[in-house]
Amino acid sequence: MHCIKTETASGFYSVKIDIIDWKKEVENVMPDGSPSNNALSDFVIHVNACNANSIGSNTLNTFK
Repeated sequence: MHCIKTETASGFYSVKIDIIDWKKEVENVMPDGSPSNNALSDFVIHVNACNANSIGSNTLNTFK
């Protein structure tokens, strides 16, 4: 497992995680199924500063 730690300024942030669908990234996959040298990582994580007033509901249950 890989872990990346980054420091941010104090404040509010939105975090979005995109999972790469390797079946749709055929140009970045080698014939043996391994990623090519120019392939994206498995996850792309976006961290964006946001205003406290723009934060959505933190009580929304998105899992059933």
